[in-house]
Amino acid sequence: MRAAHRSGVLGLAALLALATITASCGDDTDDSTSGSDDGEGAAATCDELDALSEDVEALGDVNVIENGTSALEEPLDAIRDDLDALSDDAGDELEPEVDAVRTSLDDLETAIADVDSGGVSGVATAVEAVVGAVSDLGTEISETDCPN
Repeated sequence: MRAAHRSGVLGLAALLALATITASCGDDTDDSTSGSDDGEGAAATCDELDALSEDVEALGDVNVIENGTSALEEPLDAIRDDLDALSDDAGDELEPEVDAVRTSLDDLETAIADVDSGGVSGVATAVEAVVGAVSDLGTEISETDCPN
């Protein structure tokens, strides 16, 4: 039952993050950019945010019951890779939000490694922190880079 709960918590949190990120990236009309003097930097940042959103969704698709917590490594690596690309495209303006996502990912990886001693609640709390940090990043990007 604990494994089923763990898988459900991860999936729900990832879906909530995806919904928040998708909504925040689509409704702003500000044409300013944070990482570039032209629209290309903003477009790249928005593309990377979309890729990050897909990574968060993939994290929620992992079947921890069948594949164990080691199956989370690939989606977490993909999140880190796309976060690095987003950071490169966005520039220094988003550094605090990017750093917050990185910290939350580190905490999630620690919680996953400690799941036998810390239990599923530590993982759930860490997932919530990742969701919040990615949501904050998506909101900040939508305010500066993603006009539609």
